Amino acid sequence: ARDGVQLVLSGLGSEEVFAGYQRHVRACTDGDEATARDRTLGLAQMWHRDLQRDFSLAALAGVEIRYPFLDADLAHAALHLPAAAFPCRDGTGGVSGEELAADGGKGALRAVARHAGAPALIYQRRKRAAQYGSRFHQAIQMLANRASPGALLPGPRQFRQANYVMAVPGASTGPLALLFTSGKDSVQAFCIHRSGHYRFACVVAPTWAEDEARSQAGFKTAQAFAAAVGLPLLCERAPIGAGAAAGYEVAGLVGVPGP
Repeated sequence: ARDGVQLVLSGLGSEEVFAGYQRHVRACTDGDEATARDRTLGLAQMWHRDLQRDFSLAALAGVEIRYPFLDADLAHAALHLPAAAFPCRDGTGGVSGEELAADGGKGALRAVARHAGAPALIYQRRKRAAQYGSRFHQAIQMLANRASPGALLPGPRQFRQANYVMAVPGASTGPLALLFTSGKDSVQAFCIHRSGHYRFACVVAPTWAEDEARSQAGFKTAQAFAAAVGLPLLCERAPIGAGAAAGYEVAGLVGVPGP
């Protein structure tokens, strides 16, 4: 905002809407239903995974952020494209090679760009994630290794870079909530993240409306774990169907004795 920037455009959602991830290519070979299910799930999880983070960062920077690829009309049209509109590994994607980059990805969007008159530099640009294309993660890893020559930084391997960044004066992370859905996996996630210097604020125990016995057993286990680690326990009352997308609204969390 200090530089006069008031509006930021984000490309978030393009991968889900136009099937740009490699998993979408794999699902494409299984037909329309598998492709649509994977893309829709990604969009459903985006609010908790990406948008809340982006909105917070934009507010801190004093700018407005918009998402052209999440426009309702655009997303609706793209999500109703058949699987044949996307590149599959078996070569039956139905999109000509000149409309795709050498490694494929978001073929329908590339085709639109070509027909709109965009230069080949745009619609044939190779797909590469920013963190890999810039090699930024490799630079962080090198700095982390130099900071601890001959020894590994504390914590599991996946947290070495994070531990280095968090060692910078003034760096901090917000507290986490542990979603306690199983025994060993939830406990393992807690131990791994805590060893990476992440702080936990509470334990969340979900309930399943269609399985009261499972809810009771899961809650008792979560209750015992929360007491052992000294964290408050929150109970998620909202019914979660077997096919529902993961995600919990803060308003649905209440500190109660249990189901």
